[in-house]
Amino acid sequence: MGSTFGGLEIGKRALFAQRSAMTTTGHNIANANTEGYSRQVAVMKATTALPYPATQNDRQPGQVGTGVEVTSITRLREKYLDGQYRTNNSEYGFWEGKANVLGMIEDVMNEPSDNGLQVTLDRFWQSWQDLTKEPDVLSAREVVLQRALAVTNTMQQMSESLQSLQADVGEIMNIKVKDVNSIASQIRDLNDQISMLVPHGYSPNDLYDQRDLLVDQLSKLVSVKETPSPNGMVNISIEGTGGESFLLVNGRQEIGTFDESFPVKKGEIAALRAALGTENEQGDIDRYLGQIDQYATEMAKEINALHRQGVNLEDLKGNVSYENGHRLPFFIDRDWYEANLDLFNPPDYAAISAAGAEMDPKRAGDMIINPLILRDSNKIAAASKDSQAFGDGSTATAISKIKFKPLQGFEDKATLDQFYRYTIAKLGMESQEAQRFMENSNMARNTVEARRQSVSGVSLDEEMANMVKYQHAYNAAARSISAMDEMLDKLINGTGRVGL
Repeated sequence: MGSTFGGLEIGKRALFAQRSAMTTTGHNIANANTEGYSRQVAVMKATTALPYPATQNDRQPGQVGTGVEVTSITRLREKYLDGQYRTNNSEYGFWEGKANVLGMIEDVMNEPSDNGLQVTLDRFWQSWQDLTKEPDVLSAREVVLQRALAVTNTMQQMSESLQSLQADVGEIMNIKVKDVNSIASQIRDLNDQISMLVPHGYSPNDLYDQRDLLVDQLSKLVSVKETPSPNGMVNISIEGTGGESFLLVNGRQEIGTFDESFPVKKGEIAALRAALGTENEQGDIDRYLGQIDQYATEMAKEINALHRQGVNLEDLKGNVSYENGHRLPFFIDRDWYEANLDLFNPPDYAAISAAGAEMDPKRAGDMIINPLILRDSNKIAAASKDSQAFGDGSTATAISKIKFKPLQGFEDKATLDQFYRYTIAKLGMESQEAQRFMENSNMARNTVEARRQSVSGVSLDEEMANMVKYQHAYNAAARSISAMDEMLDKLINGTGRVGL
C-alpha cells in the first residue's frame, strides 16, 4: 500500500515534468527562426505503480500510480525526408551550377544582338559583295578592312572572355572544394562532441541539428551519403559517377582531403567539373571555345585560299602578272606573324606566299588581318587571275559566297552560316534545358522541405497552446501538493486530540 506521503511525491514529480515540458516549449519558441532547428518534445511516462508484482509484496487488488517522469527530450526528425531533401538538393546544386555557367557563356556570345558576332559576320560578307560592284574604289576596300577588323576583334574578345571565364570557374571550383573540406572538418568536430555526450545518456539535440544543417549544406556541393556510426556519430561519403565513393568523414578521425579530381556524381562541384572538363572529357567552356576556333580557322582557310588566287589592285596598276604578284593571305596567325616579323619589314612577298597554309590562323583569338593588307587596302585581291582587268570583282564575289558554301571541315558539310547559327541555337537549348531542370529540382526540393518542416518545424501557434497546457498542468500539480499538505496537516496535528 502506498505511503501517506506519496501524494507529495506525485505532485513533486508532476511539477518537475511540467517544468521540463515548459522549458522545452520555451526552447522551441526561442529557436523558431533558427535555421536547421528541429522541434523538441519532452517525452513523459508514468512512473512504476505500486505495489509492483513480487513474491514479498502486498497482494491487494489494483495498483496505485506514482506520478510521471520525463524520459527524454526528443527532437522530431524524419531521416527518410532528410535523405530525400539531400538528394534533391544535390540535383538542384548541379543544375543551378550548370545553368549559371551556360548563362555566362551566353553573355559572352551575346546573341542575338546588334553587337554580336552574327551581325558582324553578316556585315563582313556584305562588304565583300559590295566590293564586287566597285572593286577599284578605295572606300569599298576600306569598308572590307573595317568589317574584317570588327570580325577579328569580336572573335578575339569572345576567345579571351571564354578563357577568362574558364579561369574564373576554376577559382570558383577551388573555393567550393575548400568549402567541402571546411564543412567536413566541422562535422568531424561535432561528431567528437556528440561522442563524448551520448555514452553518458545525454541527447545532444542541438548538436545533432547543427550537424544535419552542415550535411544539408554539403549536399548542395556534392552528392553525399550518411551512415550511422557508434555513439551518435555519422560517416559521410561522397558518391561518384561510376558508383565509387570517397569517405570524407569517418567518425571523429581526421577527414579525408577532398579535391576536384574525384568524379562527383551531382552537386555544384559536378557542374563546375563538367564546365571545366577533364583529361578525358571536354568541358562546356572548351567546347564552345572550340566551336569559335573551328569557325574562325575554317573561314580564314577558305578566304585565304581564294585570296591567294586573286589579283590585287596594286598588281593591276603595275601590270604585274599573277605569277610574279603578291599572292597574299587575307588572315594570318598572330603567333606566326610575331615569329616571322623579318618577312614583313621589308616585305618578302615570295617567302610569305611560299609559307602557304602554315600562316593560316590556328585559333580565333590569334586571327589577325595580314598587316600588309591592313596598311594598304590596294593589296586586297578582288580580281581574278584569269582576267586581270580593272573593274573585275570575281574573287570578291567568290569570297562573298563562302558564307553559304558547304565545307568539309564541318559536320554534315554545314556552311559557315549554318555552323554558327547551330552553335548559338545549341547553346540556347542547353541553357533552357538547364534552367528547366533547375526549376524542376528546386520545386521537388521545396516540396520535400515543406514536408520536412511539417514534422520538424516550430509552429508558434502550437507551442503557445502547449505552453498554456503545461502551465495549467503545473498549476494543478502545485494545487494538488497544497491539498495534500492540508490533508497531512489535519492528519498530523488533528489525530489523537479528540474533544479538544
